[in-house]
Amino acid sequence: MSSAENSFDFTPLLASGLPPAAAKWSGFPKYNFVGGNNDADQVPVAQLLDASNAVLTREGATLATYGLNSG
Repeated sequence: MSSAENSFDFTPLLASGLPPAAAKWSGFPKYNFVGGNNDADQVPVAQLLDASNAVLTREGATLATYGLNSG
């Protein structure tokens, strides 16, 4: 049995007047300005670790104390 024979046409179940379906995914565009395109070599991992360690050392005890002096 082919997949065409095994498929179900659900089009009649959709509401009328809907906009057309989105175009099929064809990959990222040549110039993609959406987030998550960091240059891995430029991420300052050591500095981020130092900063997070400093803040957690300083504020860690009151980390979940919302609405007071920190948190």
